[in-house]
Amino acid sequence: MKKETPKESRPSTQIFTFWAVTGMALLVFSLYHSALNGWWRWDDTLHLKQAFSQSPFEYFFSPEAYQVLSLKNFTPWLIFSFDMDLHLLGLEPAFFYARQLLDLWLAGVVSYLLLRLWVPPLWAALGGALCITGAPVETTVQQLMTRHYVEGLLFALLALYLFFVSLRGQKRIIPVIGALFYFLAMSSKEVFVPLWVLCILWPEGSFKRRLLLSIPYFLAFFLYMLWRESMIGMLGGGYRVEWNTVLFLPMKFYQGFFGNTLSSIMVVLTALGLLLLYLIKRRPNFIFKRLLFGAALMGAVVGPLIPLGSGAVAGRYFLVPWWVFAMVLAVFLGSGQPRDRFSLMVSLTILCLVALGSLIHAGTGFRSMDAIIERFDAQGRFLWESEKDALVLYAPVTSHFGHYFSGLHWIKEHAKGASQTFSVLGDEIELLELGDRPENVWAYNVNSSSVEDASKKIPVILKSWKRNQRLMPLSFQLDYGKDKTAIWQCGPYRSGSYTLLSRDDTNEGDASEPSIMSKFPLSPSGQWRVNLENPFYFYLRYDSPMGWTTYSPLLRFDPENGHFQWRRGNAPNASGTTSKTGE
Repeated sequence: MKKETPKESRPSTQIFTFWAVTGMALLVFSLYHSALNGWWRWDDTLHLKQAFSQSPFEYFFSPEAYQVLSLKNFTPWLIFSFDMDLHLLGLEPAFFYARQLLDLWLAGVVSYLLLRLWVPPLWAALGGALCITGAPVETTVQQLMTRHYVEGLLFALLALYLFFVSLRGQKRIIPVIGALFYFLAMSSKEVFVPLWVLCILWPEGSFKRRLLLSIPYFLAFFLYMLWRESMIGMLGGGYRVEWNTVLFLPMKFYQGFFGNTLSSIMVVLTALGLLLLYLIKRRPNFIFKRLLFGAALMGAVVGPLIPLGSGAVAGRYFLVPWWVFAMVLAVFLGSGQPRDRFSLMVSLTILCLVALGSLIHAGTGFRSMDAIIERFDAQGRFLWESEKDALVLYAPVTSHFGHYFSGLHWIKEHAKGASQTFSVLGDEIELLELGDRPENVWAYNVNSSSVEDASKKIPVILKSWKRNQRLMPLSFQLDYGKDKTAIWQCGPYRSGSYTLLSRDDTNEGDASEPSIMSKFPLSPSGQWRVNLENPFYFYLRYDSPMGWTTYSPLLRFDPENGHFQWRRGNAPNASGTTSKTGE
């Protein structure tokens, strides 16, 4: 790919760049300012707790300290990012979201500078704007726990920009600085690891020069892999590759970009029709080379997501692919642009339609996510601001994130100095412990979007729940190895849903922690790499497609034994009971 020689004078280009950068700032604020009203959500309190309780040296270089967060992903920069905001901005969520929007804007600016290496200023600005308007961006900016995707993207773009600048210049220090940003990108998220291969294969300059300039990037990659292995004990992510789902990845990416609403489909089909018209008027050789290279770029981005298989559904997984797609489209439409007005108008219309299709999906996707966001914000603020002691929060939906509530309790105690205790119940089986006349029980009201006293509603909830209870066959097997991989098998049903219900206060040696119910949806069989240090008690719940529910008794698993097997009735997959509380 050859460098574009802009005809504009330097002052006029600088003025355009100023307005392009300013326009992207306004675009970010106009689209995503609602994030500034957000509170702590999902995994935020877990990251805050780790930033509060550990030093940077610990979560960067101590395996025992870092593995509190994860055994499958190595993202120490995420904790450091939370740590920086805590020290510089304080414990105020709005400031965290503001910096996340700042990082997004900077990523758009660097994208503009990167695109300027191949296309005129107008197309570079449009490409940067298209990157910012993608549907995956909408969900990512609303989740502080995904900021490492945004920051990693910013670092990766800087690394690429400096590499290409050095490829066209003679300053040898630039690749070293670029390699540093590449290292930061990898420490933010593993999805940016393949970047150094892209530097070598980029079709510009001689292979010998590309190879020479990519040496600092390879050294950064090599050091990162050694660091990663020493911290989590593995080079990969510990995921099982589901090759049967690879064929469905293109459809997943389309849905992640544009969704499946009728309006977005019509917009995308119109854009494809115009694109076909555009291709007819272009040189076949020109088209083939850019399509081939664009497909190779998308393949490099998709590669790290293959191990996720069917699990690649969250919006954050599509952020980097969308960004690459937007930049490739801008280069494809903007480089070698014909001078006739018709081709220019078709190109601009295609880009605008792509942006519109993604914005339509962003709107519908955000509305579907809005319910869980409101629930997190209302429950979190209620527990944070409440001075009631020994209150009980019934949270059957958000209790899937039990670590959110336990982290919130820890932060409130250590950062706010509050000694208030609260319990979070996530399943009806725990409501039985409240007795016939429960008091001080609170729950989220969907209609008012607030937390209200639900003490009088608990007997009604339990009455309905008891009608659906059945004593049915059920089995559970769990193996936990020295590699810290938990392998489970539930039975005997292949349809329906299984849920593991675990309470933090049943962890031995942790009696000071609040009573928090955690709900973990389980597939009938699977594996997960997790750090289990203490014995814990749990229920296994099964919900039948026929509407009935059955539970195991309260069971106990000891990681030291490594093997657990329980069975009731005529359920296969187990041959006996090893739990003292089993039947």
